[in-house]
Amino acid sequence: MRITYILDGTSTKLGDEQYNNITEILFPDINYPKSPHTITITRMFDGYSQHRF
Repeated sequence: MRITYILDGTSTKLGDEQYNNITEILFPDINYPKSPHTITITRMFDGYSQHRF
C-alpha cells in the first residue's frame, strides 16, 4: 500500500509512505471522553511548520 500526502487544494506533494505485509491497529485514547479527540495521528512534513492535518 502506498499513501501519498497532498497539500489540500493544491497538487503539492508533501510526502509518501509505503507499507508491505504489515498490520496497523489504532487504539482509542484512554482519556476519552475527557479528551475531544478519540485518536490523533500526526504527520510532520519537511518545510511545513504545521503538523496537524
